[in-house]
Amino acid sequence: EALRTLLFGSTTATTTSSTQTATSTWTGTSTTKTSTTRTTSTSTVTPSTTSTVTTTSTFTTTYHSVPTLFCFTVMRVNSYELNNVRTAIAKKTSIFACDDYILFSDQKFTVQPGVPVPGWSDLQLIEGIAPVETTVLNHDLATQPKAGSLEGILNTQIFMQAWHQVNEDGRFRMHDWTIKVDPDAVFLPQRLVPDLQELAPASSSPNFYLVNCKISFGLFGAVEVFSRVALENYLAGEERCKTELDWTIMGEDLWMKRCLDLLGVQHDDDFHILSDGYCSEQASPCQSGKVAFHPFKSALSYLQCYTEAITPTTTSSTSTVTTSTVTTTTVTETPAPTSTSKQSKAHLPEHDQHQRHAEQHGEFVEDH
Repeated sequence: EALRTLLFGSTTATTTSSTQTATSTWTGTSTTKTSTTRTTSTSTVTPSTTSTVTTTSTFTTTYHSVPTLFCFTVMRVNSYELNNVRTAIAKKTSIFACDDYILFSDQKFTVQPGVPVPGWSDLQLIEGIAPVETTVLNHDLATQPKAGSLEGILNTQIFMQAWHQVNEDGRFRMHDWTIKVDPDAVFLPQRLVPDLQELAPASSSPNFYLVNCKISFGLFGAVEVFSRVALENYLAGEERCKTELDWTIMGEDLWMKRCLDLLGVQHDDDFHILSDGYCSEQASPCQSGKVAFHPFKSALSYLQCYTEAITPTTTSSTSTVTTSTVTTTTVTETPAPTSTSKQSKAHLPEHDQHQRHAEQHGEFVEDH
């Protein structure tokens, strides 16, 4: 037998076994299910030599119990936007209250939390809250103004690059919705979640974006809301849109709407999202109960709006009660009928109605 093995080699016996395990982890808003398959192959080359190969495959799927949000903001460091973002960090609001976020900027920067104080030239630093490191956006943030416009609105290339980097980062794929937020918008994401839950249950993979304004083209850039599937469609179809649309004359919000429409992505109307001066609705005072308010060009006005938005409004009414006295007079005369005066009715004054006047703008503009 030993001579046969030496002359002709050995016969090989192979044994293969496979095991599969599954675990579930609950994190408060999501359930993560992990399946692991382990395949082991054992080959006997000679009676004294054994080769073992083990292959392990792991698949992870996350199911959310409530819609989860991935948010981002593009910020210019040397502008008022920095102090708005510092205030948002200090108050743990805007993108910093989303499930995950990216803060893009035109240069690498560590953003310290702070709040404005009247009369102070700089913000008051807030202790106990971690600073936020920005991610450099690989594009010049200077916009090219269109003739006759108040600000530069042709910012489409800037946000094309932002979407490319969101794609490369990849974390948006772990969440149901992606929200782009301007730094001059006061954004309360906790108010958005119930709206999204009603429109599309968590982990249902809807394919639509939200229209947030009743006028003009309907998608105003202060706060833009896209489902994960809608954003995947945009990323896959951007080159087609650039070929078929004249994107060079569009602001980024109009570009996103036209591109998504071209790609067959549906939209849903949610006018509870935005109070915007550019959408014929004056944002301040920020007491409409909406998700976002825009625009606020200083940290003081930003903080005031945030404070108004989270402060419960109380309505007091005063009622006036008028008591009417009835007097009965009896005349003693034979025969003597008794006469009684009639009771008068009191009427409460009606309250005046209040009307809200919104600013009208001929053209929608944005900062970037």
